[in-house]
Amino acid sequence: MLAEPILQIRSGDPIDGVQQLCTDVIMPPVADDASVYGLLCYRAEEIGGRADFMHSAEPWANPRFGWPGWIVSARGRELFLAQDLQGWDFRPVLYIDSALHADYRALCVQLQALMDAAANSRLQVRDW
Repeated sequence: MLAEPILQIRSGDPIDGVQQLCTDVIMPPVADDASVYGLLCYRAEEIGGRADFMHSAEPWANPRFGWPGWIVSARGRELFLAQDLQGWDFRPVLYIDSALHADYRALCVQLQALMDAAANSRLQVRDW
């Protein structure tokens, strides 16, 4: 993870005590189509031993502009919570083939069936 200074617009001088978080660590593409329903799903070996702050390979944060989402380790999440830092929303990353992943996929199938049955609703699955 990198921290870069935030600069004043007019003067170009750095703002004291403020930095922008940056990372050059990019996760591989998600390995499961359940990710299109809102949670990222990876194989356990793809997550283990990686940095605390990473980017997704897909533009989850803003598909319109192609911005990747942040993936933060449990240790990174705890750091933010302990410091009471504002503006971050944490969602779980699921390990493929875990019990939680299986439950989540089952709920996704139920959601898709409900959406398909509703006349005026549409859940659009996207390929990145």
